[in-house]
Amino acid sequence: MRTFTLLSVAAALILVFLCFQTWAVIPKFGLRISGVAAEGTSFGKPGYFHLLMVVCYLGLLFIRRRWSKFAAAFFCALNIAWAFRNLILVGACQAGICPEKQTALYFVPVASILMLLFLLLIPPAETGSEAGEEAVS
Repeated sequence: MRTFTLLSVAAALILVFLCFQTWAVIPKFGLRISGVAAEGTSFGKPGYFHLLMVVCYLGLLFIRRRWSKFAAAFFCALNIAWAFRNLILVGACQAGICPEKQTALYFVPVASILMLLFLLLIPPAETGSEAGEEAVS
């Protein structure tokens, strides 16, 4: 494996870890909000979408084709958009009650951006059919 592939996998695993950490605390009601546990709120479970995107991303990352890299970039873009949506929605004040944002909430978009950055730094794979087409031309 190449270095940037390993770094990309590490960023994806860090994102999975962050989905299980506390994103915000509402001390008035004694609520701890994470990506997979937001009982008592109307946020749903936003971390499951991150987990789905990471699974799709990792599956496409190890297919050594040009189209899979583009598809993985698409899933990274969705992941980044969802991360910023969560940052805005979970950290927003509602009805005069403001949650205390935790550091994991800020690192979710960072890990998502790092996934895309490392994906873009992975050199393109040379497959047999593509290399043969270039040699014939």
